[in-house]
Amino acid sequence: MNNARKTGVWTILAAGGDLKQVTSNPRGEDSPGDFSPDGTQLVFVRRDLNGVPMGIFVVNVDGTGLQRITPAGMILDGFPGSWSPAGDQILFVASTDEHHRRTIWEVNADGSGLHQLPITGCGGPIADPNSIDCSYPGWSPDGTRIVFILRTGSGKRSDIAIVNADGSGLVEITHTGDADEADWGTHPVAS
Repeated sequence: MNNARKTGVWTILAAGGDLKQVTSNPRGEDSPGDFSPDGTQLVFVRRDLNGVPMGIFVVNVDGTGLQRITPAGMILDGFPGSWSPAGDQILFVASTDEHHRRTIWEVNADGSGLHQLPITGCGGPIADPNSIDCSYPGWSPDGTRIVFILRTGSGKRSDIAIVNADGSGLVEITHTGDADEADWGTHPVAS
């Protein structure tokens, strides 16, 4: 595609109208992730013409201030990013190299502080049938925990798990083996 109007991220008011193009990627496509908690920025994944994720970016909602927050060459899975409730950190999914499974990474919203979350078993060698693939992370509303999908190396089981924000305290929430994506929302307390 080389039509910049068809390859970027757009916003529109919920009530309709005020359609605005935020990004343009004529050499691929941009897929939106989360808005920052204050609504001023957007995190997204940029893909090349073949659909291969090239990087995670942050941009102001008016299209200014485009900033890459992942290093070039990082092996991303295409998850567009999950913004922390405090607005200072972003979760995404990547592999350390082509021989390891996916794992969850965290980076400050300004691109500094990049690190892999030390979640037990996540990101192990593909050759190891006991290694675990971790993806689709999302923050708890208070920012203290992360929900994600935990897949066995064989890919036969896929369940929802949670960890503390620092990657500790792994707890498998479901045991059905068929979870697809997870997200954390709020629910009013029953009266």
